[in-house]
Amino acid sequence: MKISTTNPARIGLVNIGAPAAGINAAIRAVVRKTIHMGSTPVVIKDGIGGLLVEGATREYLWSDVRNFALHGGTNIGTTRKIASYFGTDVIIKALKEHNLSGLIIIGGYEAYITAQ
Repeated sequence: MKISTTNPARIGLVNIGAPAAGINAAIRAVVRKTIHMGSTPVVIKDGIGGLLVEGATREYLWSDVRNFALHGGTNIGTTRKIASYFGTDVIIKALKEHNLSGLIIIGGYEAYITAQ
């Protein structure tokens, strides 16, 4: 996959579902791989509803995830609310407003349901 260096992709990253062991390590891996591929990782705080909250999204740098793997749970917050709770159309509109080219969802069953 070739990423444009003049217009790098913004990739959203969200945690949906109960916090579990390894979530922070997964977040760190996705952030660093996204940067390595020439894209910009955008972390969405406190689950998919964070797209709708002012200031709940932030571009992450390589150093922002330093020591993430040392902590259990999730450092970016989570919720069990799935996209349909807010309205799928509302979430899609928010993804476009944040200029996200893609969305990586980390989690369990609720993440699976949201990704459908």
